[in-house]
Amino acid sequence: MSILTHFALQFGVNIQDYPVSPSLLHIGIFLTFAPSLILFMSKNKNETDEKGKKLGLRILYRNSPKVLIGLTFIVYLYTILNFFIFMSSMPGSPAKQGEKYILSNHGKLIREINFEEYKLYQRKEAIGFSGHWMLFYAAAMLLSNPFRASRLKKS
Repeated sequence: MSILTHFALQFGVNIQDYPVSPSLLHIGIFLTFAPSLILFMSKNKNETDEKGKKLGLRILYRNSPKVLIGLTFIVYLYTILNFFIFMSSMPGSPAKQGEKYILSNHGKLIREINFEEYKLYQRKEAIGFSGHWMLFYAAAMLLSNPFRASRLKKS
């Protein structure tokens, strides 16, 4: 859903105009990533390499499908690129103040904007967030990779 949402935003769909809130995806990253990380760390805390050194996150590279690692890495790089594009295209945050639409930065008024600009900046903000959603969901998928358990038994 985060990928579909992100690319719908890239193609001009303003998800804030739909009844289902995108904030559900924002909440979802905490419901998937944190438990995946905690479970991964607790299950793999004693894993060591040949020299007796703890593997930590290196176990992901050792026991996960390379395609999944590659896709997660591509999403990671894309998230960084998306973040810099987002930051360079956003002079401030859009807000509705009474009957006016404004662009502000940390509470300081930058300028008044029209409704179309308001919707554009809203969409750009959502693009910035949805890039991060994709990364956290991809990381949760990698951390909770169902193939890892069967690969660990074979090692």
